[in-house]
Amino acid sequence: MAELKDLLPLSKYLSLLYIDENQEFLKSITNVLKKVFSSVDDASDALVGISYLKVHEYDLVIVDSSSAIMSTHNLIKKIQENNPNQEIILTTAEKAQDKLLSFYTLNISALQIKPFKTTLFLDSMLQVLQKLQHHRTYLKPQIEKVNSDLLYERKRIGRFMMNEKTLKQQIDSYKDSAHINKYIYELTKLPSRYGLQDALNGTKQSLLYINIDHFDFVNTTYGMGKANKLLKETALMLKKFLPTNANLYHITADEFVLLLDDPVEKQGLLLASQIQALFKESAVEFDGHSHGIAFSIGIDNGEGNKLFINAKAASKEARHYGGSAIVSYDIHSEYMKEQRESLYWVGVLQKAFDDDKIFTYYQAIVSNNTTKTKHYEVLCRLMDHNNKLVDANKFIRSAKQVGFITQITRIVIDKAFKLFQKNDYNFSINISMHDLHEDYILGFLNYKCEHYGISPSRVIL
Repeated sequence: MAELKDLLPLSKYLSLLYIDENQEFLKSITNVLKKVFSSVDDASDALVGISYLKVHEYDLVIVDSSSAIMSTHNLIKKIQENNPNQEIILTTAEKAQDKLLSFYTLNISALQIKPFKTTLFLDSMLQVLQKLQHHRTYLKPQIEKVNSDLLYERKRIGRFMMNEKTLKQQIDSYKDSAHINKYIYELTKLPSRYGLQDALNGTKQSLLYINIDHFDFVNTTYGMGKANKLLKETALMLKKFLPTNANLYHITADEFVLLLDDPVEKQGLLLASQIQALFKESAVEFDGHSHGIAFSIGIDNGEGNKLFINAKAASKEARHYGGSAIVSYDIHSEYMKEQRESLYWVGVLQKAFDDDKIFTYYQAIVSNNTTKTKHYEVLCRLMDHNNKLVDANKFIRSAKQVGFITQITRIVIDKAFKLFQKNDYNFSINISMHDLHEDYILGFLNYKCEHYGISPSRVIL
């Protein structure tokens, strides 16, 4: 999981704009991001943000969907009208599945659901910054040289003004080249996700979403430079394997898409099986190394942009069950049911947080020898929209998936301490690995003990 310090090598020369009408949240996040970005501007509403974009260029824009001035779709559209290549992270407290699906069609770089877990937010930002670095790797040396020459020329006398004009034209040419190259993934020279969007033309197609399993291990083991060479060799192997009605696209570092036009019956499934077999038999050779690769491949057949969304979901399902697998999209699969259920519980939890409907239940732990109560175990319940108490087993998995677990733990601890300050019973609180990883729990418990006048010896973890 990414930490703030992991962003610094990539972000220290970059600029960021954050647009959010929640002033308290806006200030708290931008104060943190100012530690790692070269410059950070905050905009209190959509109109202020758009005015900033008219006079400044930003490497990254973070936008919240809560704008009361204009819809999220219009706001993203205006940002992209100003800069079609703008990297955008969208944050949202929206829980409705159709709304979330519509956000994925906006050509944004990442989507974060509020309240988000810090590590997940940093992971998304790190991925976007790595993509920015990939895009700029090839043009950066030329632009730096031209800018250096321009600075030198500006110090010379007026007779060299024509040279400065020429240098400016060269810079504009490089920038234009960067805009054109958004349709090409520079590392592999394959069409990018922008090219894929144009290719999803509404005719009968089959889409294979191909994700390299455990690519983080490759990056860690070999380093980014050699990992990039592995990606290039993987792309070459995939290209040699294409049928005549197929095109290959490079979406993100470890994700490719293979699009079949007018496929024959089960062609996508057969092709995916052949790809798995090829890479199982033949390791990828790169820079003196040999590395075996497996894929999590998701497949969907049909028409339009939903092919991409559905096949990506199927690929995630394949990874969920261990990877090295092929999954055809099925809205009725157990995994998709679990995802819809998780989405449902995220909405229920969010409303429970807003309405203070997270409750504690106290179960007596009785000694078998004396039949006396040794202590009480503190359990969590919530009240749903039907005003029925729901056992934690129903929603705790979803809470872990979206980063709500520490928020629940804090609420349970606070309610328990309020109750047990009035008696002398010992009590136990269930702590998750997520709480321990966040590294807040000890300080939080000590604060509550002091605040409510409870001896730490009474608290059992």
